[in-house]
Amino acid sequence: MVRLKEFLSLKNIEESQIYKELKCSKNEALILRELCKNYVISISSINAFTLLTGIFGSEKYSYLDTLEDLKRLIERGFINQNSGFFKNIESNKSQNLILSLLQSELSLSEYFLEFLEAKPRLNLDKKEAYGEYLEYLKDEFMRVELYERLSFIRSSTYSDELKAQIKLYEKHIKERLKKSKFYNIL
Repeated sequence: MVRLKEFLSLKNIEESQIYKELKCSKNEALILRELCKNYVISISSINAFTLLTGIFGSEKYSYLDTLEDLKRLIERGFINQNSGFFKNIESNKSQNLILSLLQSELSLSEYFLEFLEAKPRLNLDKKEAYGEYLEYLKDEFMRVELYERLSFIRSSTYSDELKAQIKLYEKHIKERLKKSKFYNIL
């Protein structure tokens, strides 16, 4: 939680460790930081207009300049775009409209929360055979988690990167299975 505290409190966000790991623009980081500040005081979602005007102000409609940044964060799977039931019916039509983002509720995604908690990345160091089924099942569940993350991501550039990780992890699982003495798997 030290990284999160630093991210929330540093005046210059670009100096925080989380900012460096995110590889995003300063505006994107400011949006994420504000969502994190809300999240840690138990406000899990906020209206996009309220969020953006709170960070960037409303003078001369300056918040409109940051809608592209917000869209990129949604595409990367860091932010969930929530809408009410009736709004959801029309969301398919307006999903590509940037201005429609102003009318949505935003929350941090599970994927981003895992990133904040520094969940371990893929561990491909183990090359030996699986010792037991449980070890194999843990790897399979990790693979399912990767597919779940893929469902959050809307942008093809980020989904391609994740698809490559999934293929690499699937290859890793197959290699270990070949060495294992499990006869009823594959």
